[in-house]
Amino acid sequence: MRGGRGEEDRHERRGQIDRERRGDRKGQEERREEDRERERERERERRQEERIEEDRQTEDRGEERREEDRQERGGRGEEEKVRKTDMRGERKTDRQERRVEERGEEREGDERREEDREREREREISILPAASSSFSSSGVGNLPRNVTADK
Repeated sequence: MRGGRGEEDRHERRGQIDRERRGDRKGQEERREEDRERERERERERRQEERIEEDRQTEDRGEERREEDRQERGGRGEEEKVRKTDMRGERKTDRQERRVEERGEEREGDERREEDREREREREISILPAASSSFSSSGVGNLPRNVTADK
């Protein structure tokens, strides 16, 4: 009897050890995955910092070029005026005025379309009462609830 009990204990202990080992392996895998995720996050942050730094450097270079241009001109007003034109050679104020005019034309077009819609609605409404009265006089159409077709 005692021998049988010892055998059971040994099997039980061996099973417990196996379960612990499996748990450790599972825990190790989870830790590895968490480490990989942290590393990916660090890499994303590093790339984002690099992009921000590149943007700053590009902006600084552009500012340096603008400053060099200003110094090179040395206060010559005519070249400064030329700089205020866009690629089409259109001055900024002219472009703004043109946009205001275009918006005004768009608004006028919108108003005209709205007036047309309103006129169409009024025309439809004026047609509706005439149509319904002709139907009711012929005994067809919507009758009041207390009136039947027989009467």
